[in-house]
Amino acid sequence: LISKGSQIKGFEKQLFIAADDEPQMVKFLLENGADPKFAPDVFPEDGKLYDIVTKYKKTKPNVTQSDELVYLCRGDRGGNPADVKRMLKQGYLVNFQDHKGKTALHRSAKTGFIETIEILLRAGASVKITDNDNETPLFDAVRSTIKKTENKLETIRILLAAKSDPNHENRKSQTPISLASNGKTASTPVAKLLKTMAKKKK
Repeated sequence: LISKGSQIKGFEKQLFIAADDEPQMVKFLLENGADPKFAPDVFPEDGKLYDIVTKYKKTKPNVTQSDELVYLCRGDRGGNPADVKRMLKQGYLVNFQDHKGKTALHRSAKTGFIETIEILLRAGASVKITDNDNETPLFDAVRSTIKKTENKLETIRILLAAKSDPNHENRKSQTPISLASNGKTASTPVAKLLKTMAKKKK
C-alpha cells in the first residue's frame, strides 16, 4: 500500500507498532519518509534494528536508557567493547549510576574487562564516583573473582594510574588495601600492589 502511495505522515506511531520491531519493516518505513522520532527505542544488543534506527534517529538516549551501558558491563553480558563505544557515541552517560550506585566502570572493574575499562576512562569515566556503600570502582576490582591474577592486577593498575585512591574508606571503614590484606578477598599480590602505589602517592 505504501509503495502505491498510501500516506505515512500522521500514522507513524501506528505503523511502527505494526512493524513490531522487524528490522526490514522499520527500515522500509524510515526510507519512505516516516518521522524517526516515532521509531522504536533501541539498544546496541538489538543488532541490525539498532543500526537501522540510529542511522535515522539522531536524538540522544535519555537518562534511564543510560542504565543499559552499566548493564552491558556486567560479567554475564560480556562487556563488548564495540557496543560500549557505540553507546558512548550515541550519548549514553558514561558516569550514570544504577540503583546500587554502580557505574559502568564499577561493573567492568569487577569483571576485568580491560579494553572496556580503558574505553570508559578515555570517555571520561570517573574513578572517584562512589556507589551506595561509598565504594569506588577500585573496591570492585579488589573484590573481583577473576581467575587470572594478572588480569585482576592489570585492572587495578589501570584504576590506580587513573588516580583511584587505595586508602578511600567505604561505609564500614574498609579500604581497598584492607580488603586485599584480610578476609575472603585477601590477595598477597593485590595487597602488595596497592601498598606500593599508596606509598608512591605520599
